[in-house]
Amino acid sequence: MPAPFPQAKQGKPINSPPTGFPAFFDVRQPRVLAADPWAFLQELVTVRVDRRHRDTGYSYTNQAWALFEAASNPHVGSRPLLYYYSFLNLVKAALLIQGAPLAIKAEHGIADPRSNQRRRLRLGGQRVLIQGLAQNHSQLFAEFIRVLGGSTRRREVPVIELLAQIPSIHRTFMRVTRRRRSIFTPIKTVKVLAAGGQVWARVILRKDDGDVAATLPALKGRRGFSRHFQQAFTEHTDEIWLETPVVPGQRRGVDGAVRKVAEHFRETGISTVLTGEGYRFYFCNITPRHRLPQLAATYAAFFYLGSISRYKPDAFESLLSGGFSWVVHELIATGPVQFVYTLASELAGVDVVRPYAADLSTR
Repeated sequence: MPAPFPQAKQGKPINSPPTGFPAFFDVRQPRVLAADPWAFLQELVTVRVDRRHRDTGYSYTNQAWALFEAASNPHVGSRPLLYYYSFLNLVKAALLIQGAPLAIKAEHGIADPRSNQRRRLRLGGQRVLIQGLAQNHSQLFAEFIRVLGGSTRRREVPVIELLAQIPSIHRTFMRVTRRRRSIFTPIKTVKVLAAGGQVWARVILRKDDGDVAATLPALKGRRGFSRHFQQAFTEHTDEIWLETPVVPGQRRGVDGAVRKVAEHFRETGISTVLTGEGYRFYFCNITPRHRLPQLAATYAAFFYLGSISRYKPDAFESLLSGGFSWVVHELIATGPVQFVYTLASELAGVDVVRPYAADLSTR
């Protein structure tokens, strides 16, 4: 009886594979252990930012840290607003580190659409407006999305769809919203393989994982998924193997090949959660018109919550005691630390993690 899928390609792991692949892949070196990610971000400013703008980069990271610390006070009702402004300064520093253009007078690039004001404040009916790119690079959020490789078109995204694509709160989100279908497919491991001057990636999923069984069929049914991944036959009956197309790469061309292979993951949607043992990776199966890079989705969610806590503090208190209170509390508790470490990893091109002895709770 013929195999139901093409035979898996034969290859060997590349030398010194990037530890953060498929999310962080610019540098083939061991992961960075950082108990203090803020010091690491300052180091990136020192190493990567032109001397003329270095003091500006330091001021952004220092301001971000000060706001982050202020927001860690559990008795401050404006915590989401403080976290948002912390993120805003971090994004400005990130754009400098990446060498991206940064307007002298940058705008937020994200707003509450007028429709939010016409509706009763119910989270299910709220949206955020994402401005498109501006010629003068003044729309900060769009510049951030561009650096992350996402779509920069102008659009409105429901707040619920922002929360749905933040993996650290997804279990809570599913229970509160009573959604039956998760959008995250957990990945057991990813191997970057090479043979005959060609490079590709093999994604290994656990067949007995309930989340894989529940989410993979919908993911494979997504238009375009088959362009990036094809299921391969394996004799490991407890595993499912998916493989990317091959790209040319040998000797000095391997780094470029790894980046090309990583594009298959980014275009499909890849999400991460930082745990005490490092990053866990997931395919993210969300409607393309709502999909944002993970960091951008978290940023936008905190913009919305910060806007409510600033302009409608009474409504924010109602939100904290309403049906979505658990989701909001979980986001405030877990999202900021995940954002800082994931952004550090994105900028470094390699996974930046806490030492195993440190926890991932807010300070």
